[in-house]
Order: sequence, then structure tokens, then C-alpha cells
Amino acid sequence: LLPQLVDGGNVDLTIRSGGVVPVAQWQRLRSLILDGVTASFPVLTNIGNSFTLNGVAASFPVLTNIDGLSLYANGGAVLSLPGVRSYVRTACDNRYWTASGTGSRIVLAGLTNVVSQLSCGSYWVYATAQSGGRVELPAVASLGVGYFNVLADGSDSVVDLSGLTSANTANSLLVEARNQGQVLLPQLVDGGNVDLTIRSG
Repeated sequence: LLPQLVDGGNVDLTIRSGGVVPVAQWQRLRSLILDGVTASFPVLTNIGNSFTLNGVAASFPVLTNIDGLSLYANGGAVLSLPGVRSYVRTACDNRYWTASGTGSRIVLAGLTNVVSQLSCGSYWVYATAQSGGRVELPAVASLGVGYFNVLADGSDSVVDLSGLTSANTANSLLVEARNQGQVLLPQLVDGGNVDLTIRSG
């Protein structure tokens, strides 16, 4: 038990079903995995590397800084981060937002700005919905500089970019839908920087 540890900036925390770790005091973590178990993090404002939910639903209303973070929702998990307003890929590495499995959702309802910095090369931000998952980014109006890859693969798989009106500042936006997957872009008119692929199904 770690009841006094508040700053876990170098801590990778995993809690699996049946496990118990006091977490109410955590303000920062490097990575977090909740595998079949829910937990309340009332003061957690920052996760630095990756956040994974497996088979559970959780909302983190005070988690506002996800810069450089990869997000994963699997097996019907719902990961909701209503306090997030912006995202910058800070690491010299690819970053992934992946919702996999029926009912799995990554919900960033308040996110408006996404940037994938070029300072260390051509790394990508991947937004992927597969096998019935959903990645919901309805308030993102524009994509900043950098490289972005959007994929919806499988029936009922959806990447929601319904608020996106411009991708002109992005260096590249790759969009692919296959196997009845859907990428929602109803307001995007100018696709000058978009590579669009629609495959059978």
C-alpha cells in the first residue's frame, strides 16, 4: 500500500480484477491500466505515457492534460475524459487512440485542438476504431501540424470527427474505412491534405 505517494510521474500502475491499491491521493502517473476493475482517481490530473481500460467504464473529470498520451479501450470499456480540451503529441514516437471491441468507446467530447509536432520527425497520431469500437472526437474543428491516421475497421466501428472543418494545416491526414466501418466527416469540405481510402464492405 502506498497511501502517502502523491506524485507518480515515474510510476506505471496496473490494477487487475481483485486487486486493491489506494489511489485517491494520486495526482500524476506515467501509465495506468485498469483491467476489469473500476477505481476513483478524484485528483488525478496528468498521465504521461498510456492509459488502458479493459472491460470497464470510467470517467476522469479532472484529468485535463493528456499531451503525449496513448489511449486504449478494450472489451466494452468506456474511457471518458470530459475535461480534456487540447492534445499535443509530445513524445518522439507514434501515439495511439484505439477502441477495440463491441461497446468500447474513447470519448473526448470537449477536445477541440490536436497537434502532432514535427520537432523530432514524421511520427503519427493514430485514431482507430475496430471490431465495433468508437473513437468520439466530435468537437475537433481543425487538425494542427503533423501526421494523422484515422481508421474505422468493422461493423459498428466509428471514428467521429463530425465537427472537423479543416485539415489544411496538417501535413497529412490518412482516412480509411473498411469492413462497414465509418469515419464521420460531414463538415470537411477541403480535403487537399487528405488521403482517403474506402475498402470493400
